[in-house]
Amino acid sequence: MVYVPGRVRKAVGTRWALPVLLGAVYLLVAHLPMGADWHYHFCPFSRALLFDSAKLYDSAGSWYNPPWLLPLLVPFVLLPEAQGLLAYRLVELVVVGYAAATFGCRSGAKLWPFVLVMGSLPVWDSLVTGNVDIWALLGLTVLAQAARRQNPYLFGAGLALALLKPQESLIAVVAVLPAVRSWHRNVIIRALGMLAGIGGLSALLAGYDWLPRMVRMIQDLPPASHYSIALWSLLRDMAGLMGWPAGVVVLEAVLWAGVLVCCWRRPDVYERLALGVAAGPVVMPHVPSPGLVLPMVLAWPRLIEQGRYVAAGVTYGMQALYLLRFFFPWETHRLLTLFPVVLVIMLLLTNDRGASRAFTTPSSSPEAKSDDSSEKAPLARSNETRSSRRG
Repeated sequence: MVYVPGRVRKAVGTRWALPVLLGAVYLLVAHLPMGADWHYHFCPFSRALLFDSAKLYDSAGSWYNPPWLLPLLVPFVLLPEAQGLLAYRLVELVVVGYAAATFGCRSGAKLWPFVLVMGSLPVWDSLVTGNVDIWALLGLTVLAQAARRQNPYLFGAGLALALLKPQESLIAVVAVLPAVRSWHRNVIIRALGMLAGIGGLSALLAGYDWLPRMVRMIQDLPPASHYSIALWSLLRDMAGLMGWPAGVVVLEAVLWAGVLVCCWRRPDVYERLALGVAAGPVVMPHVPSPGLVLPMVLAWPRLIEQGRYVAAGVTYGMQALYLLRFFFPWETHRLLTLFPVVLVIMLLLTNDRGASRAFTTPSSSPEAKSDDSSEKAPLARSNETRSSRRG
């Protein structure tokens, strides 16, 4: 049985609406075109690694992600290509729904933000291309929950999944790491042991020197394949035209420091991670357009959660920049950088009301009030007895 909140059950009728909704989503996803990243990149080379004795990071234009991505793709590449992509897209929808429900669309009374996130253009851009951003999305969601629960195994798994796309999630990971300082030493040792196990699996799959070889392959890519919507690329081009290439490095260092300080000042780990994810395309050197699914799913719902509906509406409308590719030259697609920039500004201008609910002060909680009243009752009785004796 699938649990549906009572108000939703009364509004739409679960018996017929839920199967119809799931069937419509399935038909829509099943008729999407073949994803370019899946067809030309992930599916063929994963099969070559499994069946044709190919090796990771030995052939240019094949594999540019950490080696532990391969076991995650094996269940999908064993299927025929079209059916594997369909299954992959359905899993991606489940991950997006789980992440959106975790980061702000939690209340049944606020079902509409969940629908807006699931129907947003960044989500469907990632679905159409067949990219692997969903694993970083899942990793950051698990990482936030593990940091709050102090679960070392979930923390290690979430960190490994998030670093599958370091160009999108690295600053969010750095923003969450200070939460580990309050952990017990044994818990930290277990988390490090989890990461060591993942490192051993990577060495088994690709050799102990896989990291420098992966970096070398990425550096050898032709300039045309380095297309990015990150603010770094725009600043680099502008600095090159102005004859001051070192200035962009200084500016990026200032942006990194400013974003991390703003993240660490927030007490709630969800608020830290949301701001770090939104700032990823602002401070990282390379982010493709499907990478905007992370700010859309993890950061935008925080505006709804905090009651900033005007800011949420303005930011949501920024995704209309996706439509520029159909009417203007491809280079105008770089204007998508404005979406994370505006989202970061809105989050910085937002009061941390969501964190204040998560971290209530003892004086404001009902339990504290009951304790105070129970402590004041004996004092009141003693004062009454003293006054009666005097009388």
